[in-house]
Amino acid sequence: MEWMNDPEIRHLTLREELPLNRSKGEEFFEKINKDMIFFGICLNDGKSIGALNLMLQLKNATLGITIGDKAQRNKGYGTEATKIALDYCFNTLNLHRVGLWVFEFNEKAIHCYEKLGFKKEGISREAVYKNGGYCNIVNMGILKDEWHRD
Repeated sequence: MEWMNDPEIRHLTLREELPLNRSKGEEFFEKINKDMIFFGICLNDGKSIGALNLMLQLKNATLGITIGDKAQRNKGYGTEATKIALDYCFNTLNLHRVGLWVFEFNEKAIHCYEKLGFKKEGISREAVYKNGGYCNIVNMGILKDEWHRD
């Protein structure tokens, strides 16, 4: 709940703008348990610093990731978690494609995804209303034959 209610995190996700109360938070996690594979991102000492989820459908997945612990951002944990998730998707689940959505203003994330092999597939123009204005969303994807874990 703490991460879901953090304004910096809400600013970068497609979640609703208003902070979630306990009831709404429980609804969110119930939905995750039914519709998604949900992973915690933890340090070696077991401390939880973020979350990654995969929505599976028709040999494809949609990926979402959050590093909730502000002190652990920009240290490569999100990149490493995404690499592990892609390896799992393509080599364990034998999926064909993994896609994601990212706000156009989130240039750091776009650069990270491109380094991992994601391609920009299109723009959903003014798709989400946030912070008093409409934002474009970049649609990105990677195919199994484009994935090469280093």
